[in-house]
Amino acid sequence: GYDQSYIQTVDTDATAATVASFDDAVAANSDFAVAGKTFKTWTTAADGSGTAYSPGDAVSFDGSATQVDLYAQYTDNQYRVAFSANGGTFASSSVFKTNPDVFAIEKDATGGEVAVLKQGALYNQKLPDLLGTFDYNNLTPGKAAASKTGSTLDSTTEWNTQADGKGKAYATGADYVLTANDKSTPKNTSVLYAQWKINGASLKFNPNGGIGHVDDV
Repeated sequence: GYDQSYIQTVDTDATAATVASFDDAVAANSDFAVAGKTFKTWTTAADGSGTAYSPGDAVSFDGSATQVDLYAQYTDNQYRVAFSANGGTFASSSVFKTNPDVFAIEKDATGGEVAVLKQGALYNQKLPDLLGTFDYNNLTPGKAAASKTGSTLDSTTEWNTQADGKGKAYATGADYVLTANDKSTPKNTSVLYAQWKINGASLKFNPNGGIGHVDDV
């Protein structure tokens, strides 16, 4: 991470050292692991210029130098943002299907539809930052026109961060921050799920000429 240090010591008479792996640096100081970024290489300058070194390379001590500073360089991870019908499908009038330049429609493992934002995201970006001129207020389950056999949308205004509804509920807007990582499902994808309630059914008991009574359910 930024402004973090890991000191690798060598013998006093050594003229070179072997560059440590990034995993070794993280094991010694967990702050080297930066959320949303992947280690790329070590360099001799903080801004990424200078000589680049990979783990296992030899770095020499020039002249009277007793210390060589190497700086971790990172690349930004790219993430996907998706809106899941959670086993359902989106109608042709859905805000997702009427904006094919913004969203791509995919299928999940259950055959349900998922609308994936075509614009890639960075860690901790806010949703409106990815949409350009598209109004994020239109990204509601109601305007998604989602449907599922035997079920009704539990909310036309809120999504949930978990398919089972036990995550955080979000009315799509500026407060939704992308937090996907390599342990997300799907990997590196930030998903919001529509929530469903099963349509009620009743069971009526008729004695059919007999006597007695059983409560309907």
